[in-house]
Amino acid sequence: MQGKIAVFGDSIPKGIVTDGEKYEKLDAGVVNIIESEYGYEIENYSQYGQTLSRLDAKGTMERFGRGVDPALDNYAVISIGGNDADYDWKEVASSPRAEHKPKTPVDVFEKLLGKNVEMLKAHGVRVILTTIPPVDAGRYFSNVISKTCDGSRVLEFFEGDITNVYRGQEVYNYVILKAAGRFGCPVIDLRTGFLLDRNYLDNYCQDGIHPNAGGHRFMAEEVVKSLASQGVILKKQTN
Repeated sequence: MQGKIAVFGDSIPKGIVTDGEKYEKLDAGVVNIIESEYGYEIENYSQYGQTLSRLDAKGTMERFGRGVDPALDNYAVISIGGNDADYDWKEVASSPRAEHKPKTPVDVFEKLLGKNVEMLKAHGVRVILTTIPPVDAGRYFSNVISKTCDGSRVLEFFEGDITNVYRGQEVYNYVILKAAGRFGCPVIDLRTGFLLDRNYLDNYCQDGIHPNAGGHRFMAEEVVKSLASQGVILKKQTN
């Protein structure tokens, strides 16, 4: 019997899109699309700026795990990592030759992900992990970093190579895939489809981080395809 379905994530599964410095929530974000078109009731615990370390400190996933009926089929989708790979750009710009670590260092991220997956599984919750939608380093550097602080100073920290932004995120994505293999979790791939599309930035906001409305529709299609490849067929509701 169907129990609860929850999503634990950041601004992307929350459905946040950006227009310059303005942020708004889509009515048809990826989670909303799956709910409305496929008839699922989903508890969405995603938040703007969310990191795994912050989510763990709040105990959100632990409370969910303790609150479910283990006799039912309960699911937790963990869709996070982009903010964890990010830096405090003002701090970096203030001292570009110093050593700086991401908001959640990768070893801490790996440890916390494993801890929460094991905890949820111990409560009988079926855990699904998602890959991270890719960041476009060029847009992100121009439209976020350089508007937050002195971009030339951040570029000094990166030794002149802004692709460090993308490569750093890729490491966190690898950790997610490694955890999926280690703990036997299904994976919803939100990354590969974007990367294979030569025009994928058409589905992104100008900040280079957030998929736009078209990107959320694309991600919903990727959710369905990923689950179908693992034998889970979602059927659209009929009126």
